Amino acid sequence: QAPDYEVRHARFVWQSLCAMRQNAQLPSNALWVLRGQVTDILQQLHAQYTIKTMFSHQETGNLLSFDRDKAVAVFCRKAGITWQQYSDRAIVRGSQIPANWPAQWYSAMEAPVVQPNLQQLQSIPAPGWNNLITQWSELFADAPEKTADMQPGGTATGQRYLQSFLSHRGLQYHRLISKPAEARQACSRLSPYLAYGCLSPRQVYQAAMVAKNQNPALKRPVRAFLDRLRWHSHFIQKLEWRPELELTDTNTQREQLRTTV
Repeated sequence: QAPDYEVRHARFVWQSLCAMRQNAQLPSNALWVLRGQVTDILQQLHAQYTIKTMFSHQETGNLLSFDRDKAVAVFCRKAGITWQQYSDRAIVRGSQIPANWPAQWYSAMEAPVVQPNLQQLQSIPAPGWNNLITQWSELFADAPEKTADMQPGGTATGQRYLQSFLSHRGLQYHRLISKPAEARQACSRLSPYLAYGCLSPRQVYQAAMVAKNQNPALKRPVRAFLDRLRWHSHFIQKLEWRPELELTDTNTQREQLRTTV
């Protein structure tokens, strides 16, 4: 119901979760999808299973997700749960951006890609809760689960877009990025896969570096592409640094230009 949320976002996330379920390394019943306010869901899980540690990626979103995370942090503190968050974009928490942030970004991108052993996970039978979601129609009864005119979610699909970009589509990236019609093919089309965690910036960075070293024709387009990948993290870092930017202008003198309709 958020003003910046649409069914297409939910569809992409749902498809990504379904693709994750199909991972042969993931034990059955290892992934549950539950619907509800996050603190209510955590209370439900904690009451049944006693959570000791919760693991998640570190998200920098809008004010809605920021308020959600603050509520989760309060819940975990009161419940005695350790919340372990991981950064995948070299984002630094806090109100000050370090002077050496660009160097930290490159260092993070060049670090080894972690490959967890999913087979070590121990799954438990899913409980018979009425907020456990197993079908797309339980979320959106009137919207199709798949549409031909939108990129489907999932890591494997994101990898295919990445490989096609680095093998042939991206050869003219630096020349066509600002031309809307041509950019439809020449750009990476990786934005949703980066936004929802199907691919990490580190994976994309290292794949691009390997492709550039193997194909000299990719030198200029990959350099331009990696500049923008760094900008991706840079502007997320700005939101982490100044979360009020969602609601206020960077240049306060422009505030007087705002009008109400």
